[in-house]
Amino acid sequence: MLWLGYIIYLGGLIVGVFSFVWDGLVWLKVLLLVIWLFLGGIILGKRSKKAFEKMGEKAEATKKKIEAAKKKIAKAEIEKNEDVKVVAKSLDINSGFASHYISFEFFDGIRKNFRVDVNEYNKIIENETGTLTYKEIMNRLIFINFQRHT
Repeated sequence: MLWLGYIIYLGGLIVGVFSFVWDGLVWLKVLLLVIWLFLGGIILGKRSKKAFEKMGEKAEATKKKIEAAKKKIAKAEIEKNEDVKVVAKSLDINSGFASHYISFEFFDGIRKNFRVDVNEYNKIIENETGTLTYKEIMNRLIFINFQRHT
């Protein structure tokens, strides 16, 4: 179907070129040129629309592949267990929703903040020590568990 659009465009160009040679009925030559180009544009426009739809489908498929790869990486990431001390707890309230955070200090002095669910937030007490289990995926910290030392 694309070839038909190119033929119509080529025909329009031929009419345009020969209009300089062919005398008389200028309005007919202009009308034929406009019709030829209009028909060619319709055919090529439909083809372009299909091409854009295919590109959109390919982009969606690529996004799905990327998300699947990220999930695979997250599953494959090794859990880390570190002895830590709970140094702070905080809430971040935004648009009526609360996010709960706990700051842990590792024994090398580095502090890291983890977002936790409300149950863990309520169980864990500041200044207690224990073993933190977490993952670090693409610079994101994921809290898994905190086991206090007794």
